[in-house]
Amino acid sequence: MSAHVKLNSVYGPARLTARNSGAGYFYACGLDHPGTLFLGKEYGGTWYTFDSAPYSYQTTVWYHIDFSVYGNSQTCTVTETGT
Repeated sequence: MSAHVKLNSVYGPARLTARNSGAGYFYACGLDHPGTLFLGKEYGGTWYTFDSAPYSYQTTVWYHIDFSVYGNSQTCTVTETGT
């Protein structure tokens, strides 16, 4: 799945979710404050980070997120699309 997102400096992450099987059960990837690219899951209301990396973003720029979940494998990529 993919989406174009623009982050707000006040609110939470810009993320895509997959395999949402009810409140507190899903995989997610995206951008979070204060400048982090993340991949993880929420299980039973507890967040588990699989991987994260620093990612400098601007709130005036649109970003493209690609998120793939296949079996037990997840990939997340973010590219800048412009203003």
